[in-house]
Amino acid sequence: MVLSAIRRLSREEDGQALALAALLMFAIALAVLSVSSLGRTIHDEIRLQNAADATAYTLAARQARAFNFYAYANRAQIAQYVGILQVVSVDAIVLGLVGTMGIAGALLVTAASACEGPKAAACAAIPYVGSILVALSQVAKTTEALLRQAARLLLAFDLLVGTLVVPLLVGANLFLFAAQAAMLAATLGGLREEEVLRIARATAPHARLVAGGAFSFVQNARRFLDAHLREAMTLWGTDDRADARLDDGAVGRRNYARRGMGELVHASRHGGWVYDRRFPAGTHIPSSAPGVTELYALLGHLTGLSLRGHTRLLSASASQVGPERARELYEQMERPGYATARYPTGNAIGANFYPEDGWLPASIARPLGLGRKEFGSVTSTGGPTRGFACTWDVNDPYVRVPLAVVTLHAPKIDCDVHRGKHPWWGIGPFMHFDATRTGCDTGNTEFCQPDVWVVLGAEKHEAVRREAEILRAAGSSAPLSEGTQLAVARALAYYHRPGAWKEPPNFFNPHWRAKLAPVESGVRRLARELGISPSLPVPSVRAEGGAP
Repeated sequence: MVLSAIRRLSREEDGQALALAALLMFAIALAVLSVSSLGRTIHDEIRLQNAADATAYTLAARQARAFNFYAYANRAQIAQYVGILQVVSVDAIVLGLVGTMGIAGALLVTAASACEGPKAAACAAIPYVGSILVALSQVAKTTEALLRQAARLLLAFDLLVGTLVVPLLVGANLFLFAAQAAMLAATLGGLREEEVLRIARATAPHARLVAGGAFSFVQNARRFLDAHLREAMTLWGTDDRADARLDDGAVGRRNYARRGMGELVHASRHGGWVYDRRFPAGTHIPSSAPGVTELYALLGHLTGLSLRGHTRLLSASASQVGPERARELYEQMERPGYATARYPTGNAIGANFYPEDGWLPASIARPLGLGRKEFGSVTSTGGPTRGFACTWDVNDPYVRVPLAVVTLHAPKIDCDVHRGKHPWWGIGPFMHFDATRTGCDTGNTEFCQPDVWVVLGAEKHEAVRREAEILRAAGSSAPLSEGTQLAVARALAYYHRPGAWKEPPNFFNPHWRAKLAPVESGVRRLARELGISPSLPVPSVRAEGGAP
């Protein structure tokens, strides 16, 4: 009976679908497991790439922030240099006033000489006016003495400018450069491996730098430092050749930086008070009283007398602007395009203020100081000269020419006033974008703007590895990636001034930004910089941890 039951069951076909269903469920389970593993792998790769992109952008943004800080600090330096020129201009005006006092004093003592000493009795004997002439002579002598004392007080201002005000402003610029250097050091510190990982792991906790991460740090630091003109960071002194150009080596590159700053300083100064002073014409008289400007203009027309002056950074060494050559220097400064004032390297500062008369003949005007360009001037230089001033010599005030009735007096203009009390150290150190390298004027090198490379790796998730082992054991042929996950990102710190897209990169305008950049164009740029022919294959990032 049992045997018959077994034979009956063997002939029945019920239950075959169960075996087929089991096989189908196994295939579906493998497919789900494969899709899950692939999805997790893709998710991890996307997260790792996002981490690389975020890290590269953050580092480039820090560089752009540093460059913008340079721009604000450089603008502050320009303001300090303009302040120095303004102070020196006022000093020159004061020295010109002292010189004008010398002219007035010479006229007074010339008039007083008619009735002084033995001639006083003869003047007193003149009927009706004799006593008046003697009294006027005494008044003239007393007034001249007061003028001389007032001139000494004004010369104290010149001493204050040379020994205190200008050095303080120079010190302020050194402080600004120290702040720039601190920003540079902080930005370099942000490129360290530890900092890169800290930023990356905020997005991908298991991210790590692949083998060669130290190379990436060196590469990023080098490209950041290459954006700086190193010679501008070491500026000091006034001993360099003033005529050296860019192709003259380190001296020429330092002068290149000095000229960049000097031109901006000249462009920022006030025209009427600092650059080209002319009274009464061409300058608004600083007074709100009605009619003052018109009165000065009328006096100028009636007397032909005008006051003129200039203030400039100079492209001249200290040996070229000594006191013995002061007249030649200030006469040359007024020539259009004269070399000492064109493209200034700032090796010296020249400021003058002098009276000019259009009516008197030169034989009379010159002895009085009219038209002498060095009449009231201050020159700040480095080297052993250390600056000097030209003005009325209050200690030995006059040149005397005795005549029969009077003794003619002419003011003595001395260019050894406060000699050595007007030191100048030239344009100081500052951050300057290095656009002197080959190809920096083309887009092929991205105008030599610095870029940042980030190469991250991450081990596959443990669950992904287990799933892969199960699938391989089950004989799955699903295409699964092997080894370490990699992500490569590149970002660029770039300059763009809205409305002036052709303006080259510089550290004077705060228009630096950051953006992600294509890796392919970066590889081509690296190939050009390394001298690799574009026709040759360019090495790419390898799975075992290569670097770009």
